[in-house]
Amino acid sequence: MKKILYSAIILSLVFATSFSQDKDDGAWNTSLGKAKFATGQTWKISGNGIIQVWSDAVEIIDAKDTYEGYNLTDGFRIDFRSNLGRKGSLFSWRAVVETANICPEGWRVPTVQDFIDLDIAMGGTGQRRADLTFVEDKYLALWGGAFGGLCNSVGTLDDQGSWAYYWSATEDNATNARYLRFDTNGFINPQYWYYKSRGFTLRCVR
Repeated sequence: MKKILYSAIILSLVFATSFSQDKDDGAWNTSLGKAKFATGQTWKISGNGIIQVWSDAVEIIDAKDTYEGYNLTDGFRIDFRSNLGRKGSLFSWRAVVETANICPEGWRVPTVQDFIDLDIAMGGTGQRRADLTFVEDKYLALWGGAFGGLCNSVGTLDDQGSWAYYWSATEDNATNARYLRFDTNGFINPQYWYYKSRGFTLRCVR
């Protein structure tokens, strides 16, 4: 019995080492203002030969509650709004990709390949699918994701508490960019695309 208990403890320590959560409480300046990670946690994900460290969501301190400068044609306005405690501010694609220092030193905006690798590292396929258990056990519990919703074309918030949208730095075409999406029904797509002007959440990777 003691042998079994000892083995279980060792296995749990190995798992904890592979999927650690550390603190990173520093704040930094961007051209949008003072920024920080929403909770200060970082998330180490490893598996299938992939090792990644992710920040929690980026938020602008004292972010405005209105969405500014929506542009249907190209979405190149620098926009954001608070997403009401759902971890982080909501940013247009230009704010995420073209604004200097949106991620602090040592971090970067993820690519669509980073999202595919994240999904594979956690035991997924890197492809679009439906798997509610995977969403709950991996994207929420293991990666620390949240259903932050989005800011839509008329400046209102949609899907808070039911959908997650995370920008990548990967452009799809002149008006769209790639992102990670998952929801409370178990839908997952690490390489979806949508209008650059919509307000999505950002997490940095290193």
